[in-house]
Amino acid sequence: MTADRPDQGTPAPAAPALPATPAFPAAPAAAAVHLVRHGQSTWNVQGRVQGQNDGAELTPLGRQQAAAVAQLLLGFDATRLLTSDLRRAVQTAEIIGAATGLTPIESSLLREQGLGILEGMDSAQAALEWEAAAQRALQQYGEPVPATSIRLPGGESMRDVLGRVGGILASPWITDAAGDVVIVSHGDTIRIMLALLLGDDFDVLDWRPVESGEVHSIHRTPSGAVEHVVTAIGFVG
Repeated sequence: MTADRPDQGTPAPAAPALPATPAFPAAPAAAAVHLVRHGQSTWNVQGRVQGQNDGAELTPLGRQQAAAVAQLLLGFDATRLLTSDLRRAVQTAEIIGAATGLTPIESSLLREQGLGILEGMDSAQAALEWEAAAQRALQQYGEPVPATSIRLPGGESMRDVLGRVGGILASPWITDAAGDVVIVSHGDTIRIMLALLLGDDFDVLDWRPVESGEVHSIHRTPSGAVEHVVTAIGFVG
């Protein structure tokens, strides 16, 4: 979904505040983390909300995007490839793995944000549901609820996602890697990982654009600063 989410649904439990400084793992850690959004999916083309629904798969363009990302990643010293276990991400990771020689490691912690009742809706229908939910929340609570704490029925809040991706980013899968780590995931989940790695104020998120097949690389400079580099692959759907 987009950054301008209306306030709606049920507030999630309060979560600890993010640290004031970037949370990029301390040494020993991966030299860099490359966050890859899966290639274009069939539901992207249809304009349907995906979330954790696993009905979508890559389109021919999505497979081209994944192959282009694989060629880009050959220029890095990647030693580990992690992926969401949803089909569109796994298909992307398999193409990357075939080119790089890395075996994809699947994890449900890297899934897209669960969007509950919105999943499977077309974008117009989902927008109407967001609006209706916003009105219900306002009537129930009398004031807006922070967007990061909203959990739609059957879904997750952004803070729920923060908890699970924070766990994997702090795990030995990342901190003990001998080289770069590639993570294949989804638009909203990558935005939340970027917020964590770059030390953003989570309640005032910079909802960064993350296109299909795009690569967001995070690494430390010699001075210790955290640098974020976005690489577009040259064609989008």
